[in-house]
Amino acid sequence: MAKRPSSRISQDTDVESTTETLTEGSATETSTESASETEASKSTALTAVAVAVEGLKEGASQARKAAGEFIPALSRTISKVVYTGSYGITYGLVFGGLMIGSLIPKNSAIAKGVCDGADSAVKDFTRRKEERTSIAESEEGMATT
Repeated sequence: MAKRPSSRISQDTDVESTTETLTEGSATETSTESASETEASKSTALTAVAVAVEGLKEGASQARKAAGEFIPALSRTISKVVYTGSYGITYGLVFGGLMIGSLIPKNSAIAKGVCDGADSAVKDFTRRKEERTSIAESEEGMATT
């Protein structure tokens, strides 16, 4: 009966010894795999950063291009709005004036007063414009002297 316990000890020792060998082998494989995974992770991270940088460069380039196209388009739109507004106001004033003028009899005091008033307004406007021009020219002459 004494043989059985010794064979058990021998079997247990073999199992422990095999387990230790497997554990050491697994540790070596695990450290090798871990190093490979770390290198792969670094490579993947660097690739991701490079792709991100390229994406940022391309995005910035496209943004500059879009801004370069947007500003002239905005300028054209503003010009069209200003032109259309000015056209509408002027058309309304002139057409309205002509309609009212067509209702006034030609040889009446009203027609004579409108014509004389218009002539005086044009002369006064021209005189004021000439005065402003002469003042500006004299100020420029004084500044250069």
